[in-house]
Amino acid sequence: MRRETVLNYSANINSALWQALEKEHLDPENKISEAQWNSFLGMYSSIYADQASELGQDLFDEYKDNYLNLRSV
Repeated sequence: MRRETVLNYSANINSALWQALEKEHLDPENKISEAQWNSFLGMYSSIYADQASELGQDLFDEYKDNYLNLRSV
């Protein structure tokens, strides 16, 4: 992840749900190469974003339902 991107995320940390997973987080023993990591990112970045968005919506709905009593219509 480029430094500018990290700074942008840091500026918004208190106003958004987000999770950035770098190679060091998922591959601490450095078992795959940078090229393999980039291939993984190409294959799964969109899926990860979609799943994270779905989880965020589910958690928000749960919060509304259980803590704010704002049941969905």
